[in-house]
Amino acid sequence: MRLRTSLVSLVLATAIPIAVFGMVTAVLTVEYEHESFARVVKDRNRAFMSAVDTELSGHIKTLAAMTSLESLLAGDLRRFHRDAASILATQRDWENVVLSGPDGRQLVNVAVPFGEPLPPNSDAMSVREVAAAGTPKVVGLRRRQLTNTFGIPIRLPVASGGEVRYVLSALLRPETFAALLRAQNLPPTWVSGLVDAEGNFIARIPPRPVGSPASDAFRAAMASAREGWYKGATVEGTDTYTAFLSSEMTGWTIGLAVPSNEYWQSAIRSAWIMAAGALLCLTAAVAIAVRLGRRITTPIDRLANVVGDLDNAPRIDIPTDIAELRKLVKALDTASQAIGERRHLAQRERKVLEDADRAKDEFLAMLSHELRNPLAALTTAAQLLKLARPGSDSARSAQAVIERQTAHVTRLVEDLLDVSRITLGKASLELEPLDLTDLVVKLMETWRYSGRLGRRALRIEVPEALWIRGDRGRMEQVVANLVDNAVKFSAADSEILVSVTREDDRVALRVRDSGVGIPHDQLVSIFKLFVQAPQGLSRSRGGLGVGLAVVRQLVEMHHGTVEAHSDGAGRGSTFTVRLPLASPPSGTARPVADGTAGRAVNVLIVEDNADVLDTMKAFVRLLGHDVRTASTGRDGIRIAREWAPDVALVDIGLPDIDGFAVARAIRAGGRRITLVALTGYGQADDRDKALAAGFDHHIAKPASPDNLEALLAQASAR
Repeated sequence: MRLRTSLVSLVLATAIPIAVFGMVTAVLTVEYEHESFARVVKDRNRAFMSAVDTELSGHIKTLAAMTSLESLLAGDLRRFHRDAASILATQRDWENVVLSGPDGRQLVNVAVPFGEPLPPNSDAMSVREVAAAGTPKVVGLRRRQLTNTFGIPIRLPVASGGEVRYVLSALLRPETFAALLRAQNLPPTWVSGLVDAEGNFIARIPPRPVGSPASDAFRAAMASAREGWYKGATVEGTDTYTAFLSSEMTGWTIGLAVPSNEYWQSAIRSAWIMAAGALLCLTAAVAIAVRLGRRITTPIDRLANVVGDLDNAPRIDIPTDIAELRKLVKALDTASQAIGERRHLAQRERKVLEDADRAKDEFLAMLSHELRNPLAALTTAAQLLKLARPGSDSARSAQAVIERQTAHVTRLVEDLLDVSRITLGKASLELEPLDLTDLVVKLMETWRYSGRLGRRALRIEVPEALWIRGDRGRMEQVVANLVDNAVKFSAADSEILVSVTREDDRVALRVRDSGVGIPHDQLVSIFKLFVQAPQGLSRSRGGLGVGLAVVRQLVEMHHGTVEAHSDGAGRGSTFTVRLPLASPPSGTARPVADGTAGRAVNVLIVEDNADVLDTMKAFVRLLGHDVRTASTGRDGIRIAREWAPDVALVDIGLPDIDGFAVARAIRAGGRRITLVALTGYGQADDRDKALAAGFDHHIAKPASPDNLEALLAQASAR
């Protein structure tokens, strides 16, 4: 199919939806015009009925004021006749005032001189209804006996001592409401009428006799609903659309009728406008399509010549005022440039991969360096212990080296595990009210007496107490990492300042040193994983570059922030942690010592690593306890059944069955025993698995001697 044929098809495909759209729009426009017209007519009905109800309410208030006349309260009917006549003279819309008894019998009729016989009440029933209900009522049209004209009674009960004594009535002229109808200034062809609850005209435009019935269609409509819209004929036979509304106060109904030809006129005019607009749009679309068809082929031919050699093509710039072709030219130009940049992108990606590989190598080299140093010290100290006399200075020095280097390696491993737990989202917090001031003071005192500060001066500035909601262990880790960082990067005789202050609704922890400082371009990246300040080949300050990354993650888990500040190299640095301030707790629990003396216990060690097994066996025996060992899970179960130990230290990773199976088998024996899981897996779910298998405690390797000693002491005190 050629391009011109396609354009003709395109125009036809466009014309059909436009035509359909025009038809649908015209129909919708007519419906909208109808709804809008009906809404306007109904709004006028509501306004008129509101005016009628307001008018009647005013007359009821005037009647209510008459009930306080002294003559009426005193029962002086002659005097009340004079007073009522005076008030009637001031009310231009009233024809008469009548006072009746609760039984409907007339007592005073202002239209009849006082003392003359009064005619019987032709509507005594409505009088008795008002007396029984005790509420005012507007009655429909009633014919007067004296004048044979129509009036509208408004009746009001007059009570005294909780009992209705009279019913006071005012007779309104229907002309009052005819004047309200004329005040609407309706178009001359429209019809409006007010009828009472029986469907008889009170007032109408054009006029109809008062009391004559409304059309059958109108009476049927007002009987079916309180408000509505219908099509029907007036009493003159004119075909109209009529809106009607009944008053909740009186039951009267107002109708406003519009001749059918006027009702359709505006909608049909709008439909013609829409149809003409659709035709105009169709004509314009055809003209534009024809013109574009003449200007499309040339740019397309030029583009076809260029596309064949995009790989070597220069910038593609073919002038055209057609948006689609401009997009195509731009797309082809972009493709040409992308092909040219592809090699550059490949080179850049290769460089990124090389940088990532180099970063991996640097981290492995750094980790190797950090592990080789303590391992070398541990190896030398172990050899020294072989040669030195037990208890000598050399033996004690070697022992101290082993303790320090073991603690250093443990700290490196814990840092890596912390990073792993936090990165994988497995780290959890045990939040509690925490006095950050107390935590900092106690932790820094421990550092001061442990010698970890060296010759550095430690200055602490804290208020009396500042509380947060935090995990004590994790917050101690945050403070320790920041102070450890300050120790690493400051001179031996410098000062380190640790302060806690309140900043509005937050608590600020600051650690400041006067050490090497941080270059401005590293103030943000210093909190990234494995990032450290340049240290040279000696790496005298050590570490894996994870401490500050752990700090950032833990602080953010506490809904806080951390930032670094430095004036540059050699000017020291300040790390600031801000945490939400919390209310202090109502009380503080205090531990209670029981003072129970310990005893020797039987300890079973199940471990497949011979070195670990021998060192733990020797350590437990030095503490004064009896020890038996097993290198497999099944041997451990057998010894536990034969020997009945008090404590079992069980490795999880055993050569035959795992430690979980060992724990379940020992528990199945029913004897009371303290089971301790020893494992290299220290995640939270590892601890949960151990406890679920029956272990009482979970200790990550390498096990701290202090922790083991405390557990055995607890068991011996039972």
